[in-house]
Amino acid sequence: MTEQVQPPDFRRQLWIDLLKAAREGRPISEQDKKALELRKLCLQVADTLTDLVIDPKIENSVEEAELVAKLADELQNIKEYGVVGSMHVGDPPESFNTTLKMTEYLAGQIINALEQATLVTPTQINPQLEEFSEVYQKTPDGVMAMMNSDYISPNVTDFTVIVGVRNLTRARLYADLESSLENQT
Repeated sequence: MTEQVQPPDFRRQLWIDLLKAAREGRPISEQDKKALELRKLCLQVADTLTDLVIDPKIENSVEEAELVAKLADELQNIKEYGVVGSMHVGDPPESFNTTLKMTEYLAGQIINALEQATLVTPTQINPQLEEFSEVYQKTPDGVMAMMNSDYISPNVTDFTVIVGVRNLTRARLYADLESSLENQT
């Protein structure tokens, strides 16, 4: 039996087709409706993490507390869809062929990261990176640092995990699709 190999961008095409169908008011399955809702929630978490961790414009502890509370609410909303941490971890790659399964997997990764890691903001982590990095450079997109693994603290690890999950969520749920679809019309 020959294994069918999907083209590398077939997942993006699944989302394009689903978003177009929803936008045009065509009927979509309950599974696809759930995928769209979970996608929306996951992207909200990614946006909140951007505001809190990636590009903070937080001016005081009250604003930070409000964002942390918002993040907790968003996480609870994801769980209400029956998603648990590590959902679908270990499933064979070829089984990730529906928008719902892809979204549940990423939502499970969000739950894992946010429940196991400590939220660390750039103002907390940058001094550590600057002091212990072999290479430390401020860039328009943030900070680039390379450090010896002997100096990586749990805070640096947690920060890296949270940023990674945020980036993966935005990339694998194709955060740019709505705007690119709108530009096509």
